[in-house]
Amino acid sequence: MSQNHNENRNELLPIEENGKTYWRSLDHVAGTPEFQKLVAEEFPEGASELTDPVSRRSFMQLMGASVALAGFGTGCVRRPEEKILPYARRPEDLVPGLPQFYATTMSYGDTVTGLVVEAHEGRPTKIEGNRLHPASQGAACTFEQAAILSLYDPDRTVRVLKNGEESTFAAFDQSFDGLLGNLRSNGGRGLVIVSEASASPTFAAVRQQMEQALPQARFFEWEAISNENVLAGTRLAFGQALEPVYRIERADAIVAVDADLFGSGPFHLRYSRDWAQRRAPDAPGGMNRLYAVEPVFTVTGAAADHRLRLRASQVGPFLRALAAELQKQGVSIPTGIAQAGGEGAQAKFVQALAKDLAGKRGKSVVAVGRHQAPAVQAIAWAINDALGNVGETIRFATPASVPAVAPTEAIRAATQALQGGQVDTLVVLGGNPAYDAPADVPFAEAMKQAKNTVHLTVAPNETSALAQWVVPETHFLEEWGDALALDGTYSIVQPLVRPIWDGRSKIEFLSRIAGKQQKGYDLVRSNFLASRGGEEAWRKTLHDGVLEGSSGQFVEAQLTAGAIGPAVSRLPAPGTGVELVFLVDNKMYDGRFANNGWLQELPEPLTKLTWSNAALVSPKLAEKLGLKTGQMVKLQAGERAVEAAVWVQPGTAEETIGLALGYGRKAAGRVGTDRGFDAYQLRTSQNAWFASGVSVTPVAGEWLMAATQDHHSMEGRPLIREASIQEYEQNPYFAREMVQHPPLLALWKQHEYTGQQWGMSIDLNACVGCNGCMIACQAENNIPIVGPEQTRMGREMHWIRLDRYFAASGEAADLDDAEVLFQPMTCQQCENAPCENVCPVAATVHSKDGGLNDMVYNRCIGTRYCSNNCPYKVRRFNFFDWHTQGLDAITDVEKMKFNPDVTVRTRGVMEKCTYCVQRINAAKRDAKLSGFEKVPDGAITPACAQACPTEAIVMGDVNDPNSRVSKLKQQPRNYEVLAELNTKPRTSYLARIRNPNPELVS
Repeated sequence: MSQNHNENRNELLPIEENGKTYWRSLDHVAGTPEFQKLVAEEFPEGASELTDPVSRRSFMQLMGASVALAGFGTGCVRRPEEKILPYARRPEDLVPGLPQFYATTMSYGDTVTGLVVEAHEGRPTKIEGNRLHPASQGAACTFEQAAILSLYDPDRTVRVLKNGEESTFAAFDQSFDGLLGNLRSNGGRGLVIVSEASASPTFAAVRQQMEQALPQARFFEWEAISNENVLAGTRLAFGQALEPVYRIERADAIVAVDADLFGSGPFHLRYSRDWAQRRAPDAPGGMNRLYAVEPVFTVTGAAADHRLRLRASQVGPFLRALAAELQKQGVSIPTGIAQAGGEGAQAKFVQALAKDLAGKRGKSVVAVGRHQAPAVQAIAWAINDALGNVGETIRFATPASVPAVAPTEAIRAATQALQGGQVDTLVVLGGNPAYDAPADVPFAEAMKQAKNTVHLTVAPNETSALAQWVVPETHFLEEWGDALALDGTYSIVQPLVRPIWDGRSKIEFLSRIAGKQQKGYDLVRSNFLASRGGEEAWRKTLHDGVLEGSSGQFVEAQLTAGAIGPAVSRLPAPGTGVELVFLVDNKMYDGRFANNGWLQELPEPLTKLTWSNAALVSPKLAEKLGLKTGQMVKLQAGERAVEAAVWVQPGTAEETIGLALGYGRKAAGRVGTDRGFDAYQLRTSQNAWFASGVSVTPVAGEWLMAATQDHHSMEGRPLIREASIQEYEQNPYFAREMVQHPPLLALWKQHEYTGQQWGMSIDLNACVGCNGCMIACQAENNIPIVGPEQTRMGREMHWIRLDRYFAASGEAADLDDAEVLFQPMTCQQCENAPCENVCPVAATVHSKDGGLNDMVYNRCIGTRYCSNNCPYKVRRFNFFDWHTQGLDAITDVEKMKFNPDVTVRTRGVMEKCTYCVQRINAAKRDAKLSGFEKVPDGAITPACAQACPTEAIVMGDVNDPNSRVSKLKQQPRNYEVLAELNTKPRTSYLARIRNPNPELVS
């Protein structure tokens, strides 16, 4: 390697811009040999020689060898032969090649999301949000997008099993009907049903019928991630169980206290969009301000203007200190709540926050997450009520379902009934309580005490492994149902495809227990007609996916101030020692999505980990305990212990370890089994969300982490650009002026661009890092997974990546209080594309129509010169035929997931973002058929933009000055990444603007 190239390695050190230091990882900060090696290996051996003057002969030797290797090693791949069959009798309303769209709903836990599903020839291939549904407003997060892959999962429960052996529905029905006959003779005594939570009115109606038919039967609802603390908190504060619905768009100040408003929860997509509406510097009503108080980084904390690292057990004292400061500002707080506390940075934060909130009465929100105790929730409601927020920025709705017994007590009662020999027949409807029940509730062991056990499940899991009968459950895309959203909106669940494998829905199964063997359609329709409208309303609801006028069922809430103080006084003191926090993972959730390869390989937004969780520790705690990333430790809470790998994560609170739920599965399928570490082993009913006094002991061994945070480095160039609102007002064009360069001249004749030309704008001020764009792109463009081993080698195939940068003012060594910025990075569709000049076979070319950088797959011979010459590192190479080997080796059923409008690539082919050119061509076709000369603005929405909850991504015609994208590119915040290289990228960015509290700016 030349001396020049060695000197250029210094550019890999953290970047200093605009008074801040930016880095991608702790290895980046330290400049470790591992980081240097990873970045260097992005380029093939010998590439650095081209930085020195070379002769034509040596250049051709390098090039010739690469071409030879590409041609013989990867390029000569015979495409598989596939046969197609014509329709013998085509359905009347189906045109081959044209997709159909149907509205439906996905419901899990307390989250209900309205969807629109695209189907090709009767098979669902892509999921989008339903713009008519208040929870999604047209967006869809990772779980909804990845549901397509779960539908075609070959590891699903595909047949009835009895004691692990294949059986039939006929045999099960005969056996089960016999059991039900005996149970009906004694009113259902001895029957216990443990079910997932359901927001379905039809399910509630069928359950009521079952309880009337079998009054002695016992029904329990269990969810590992539930809203029981929220309901208990509102019951304490207002005398009734209520669900809060925040009006984020009306709030000038938002305080998220251990609450991931944008990352999880019933309305997280809606809250993200409402927040983003007021993040532009010129937003109507002014720019909002977001505060976050949390123990471990969340996407909400990453979006915050100010973030306070705080142990989870100190949230209660923090809110009491905030109440005390509000009292000093003249805010009337109920007695028994306020209590001064905090010191140093925390005291300064509380004082500034209180002053800000007091000046924005009726225009603020203080939100507490579901992890905190009911009394802590009640403190927040008292503060909101005192600030005049209730009824203005916060409304309350009646929950779709309020269980008579809270989930934690319900699973304990079910377990005690099993242990006491009171259960003849145990029926588990969905869920996986044998895996995710509290560690001090031995449900799995107690299951063995029941004489008969039946598990209705979509996929085999730890619970079904213990059941005598395992019955296939239909996927939500195969069944009829309904659901009530957080605000009362009624939506329909309708099937997109007949059950791929024979199965039954929960409402059908429960109806059988009730003595009525009705189909799901009949159950849902009859319930609708009886309580919500007539035939015309039914048909319109089927079409729209939601019942018009059903939202907005809010109730008035009056604070019962006298009940809060005594409850607050009984709060335990903050814990001592190391505190373990149980995290809701935005990929696995509670573990139910563990066998979904798209989600496993999706980089976690803050850590960039794939295929595993880890014990997250702060740099200071790691230094104190002598820990390093990848080291194995034993975490012990009382008598329970689990081993996990360490991940040193900036932004983690002092003496805190974070461990995500949903990993360490033992019966999840070929993709999800034995991935990561099981946090449920330490999670008890008393310490459901955090446990204090945890011991941390290093053990032998290291864990190989598959993390993407250092992959595809752009070698220290200035990429992220941000400023405060005050700095922006002084110089709106700061982003364009951060890089100075002489006039740029082209080395060759420029392309002439006429007609419609496509470009994109990405607003860094709106991006919350939710990863929705990545999964949407993967589903739309048939992108494979490669597995953890290949991911560690930097061979992940995502066409769009979400770069995460840490930032800190002053010294780069201040790692604990780092800020976070996200930057979606995909092919920039350069007009002077560096990749095009180096391809020896013209496999990457420029299109005159639209001005995009196109890939011709059947020309590509795999030299990878284009990837080496791409300064944005956005090209992906198929080192293997991922679709026929490895974790993503597909079965015949899995082939149904592919989008027929996008080519399935094979080994030896380079690929990248195309701006969803298939959607561009479809819009052109539709415009022509409609008589338009041009595609109307807004008619083309690529998959990433359609999924984005904050509408941070906008694409359109840059030759049309009136198009939305052209207007965005005219904003002062607009800049192009690496424009100084004269690549002329069609994708540009709007710089991030923070709105800091002047009293907290150091």
